[in-house]
Amino acid sequence: MNGISKALEQQQRIEIRERLLKGGCLLDTEEREPSPVFIEQEGGVGESMLFLVRNIQAACYFPIRLWTDVARGVHIRGIEVQLPFGEFCFDESYFGEGPMYRFPDGPEFERELVINHKFPGLLSARTPWSGLLLGVAFTTLPESIKGHALGRVTVFDYLGRTASTDIDFMVEPRQPSSKTQATLRESVFAPLDSEHVRSSLKERKLPRITSKRNQL
Repeated sequence: MNGISKALEQQQRIEIRERLLKGGCLLDTEEREPSPVFIEQEGGVGESMLFLVRNIQAACYFPIRLWTDVARGVHIRGIEVQLPFGEFCFDESYFGEGPMYRFPDGPEFERELVINHKFPGLLSARTPWSGLLLGVAFTTLPESIKGHALGRVTVFDYLGRTASTDIDFMVEPRQPSSKTQATLRESVFAPLDSEHVRSSLKERKLPRITSKRNQL
């Protein structure tokens, strides 16, 4: 079997598996190789935030970069973030339609800065996903969570493989103002404008793929 035939066969297997998974079939994912996806938390202190919306619901946003060295790309199924008090939802429909993503009675972000809408999708070797992920939890932010909190972000592909890394959040118990467009911040007290964030994300270069893969 030549290289082209092998590639076609592999693609057919991926498509069949995707149809089964979308149909609700639970496939065996034990002892599978790790997903060839690399994950990196971007930004510095105060750019990955945990806070409250509506004064009761935990929410988060953080800058992240995903990339792969697989020439044909990797079909990404979804992403999750686990924290000690619960998991988060990253469904873009929660944040409304149009050019802005909005937290309920909370901060808003320009769509071009956010990557929620890329899930599920094909992560290309030529085009990494880089931007903000916005999430909400269906629970409140415990008063015991103060200062910093460590979360675990996991990406799933359609072959049942996973890649993971830790995310360090700064905790802001009080709800950010809905009157000011929230963007990446140098600190809790110094909001940046959207133009600054856009430039910041575009200027960041893709790191060389020499590090060990982040995986469970």
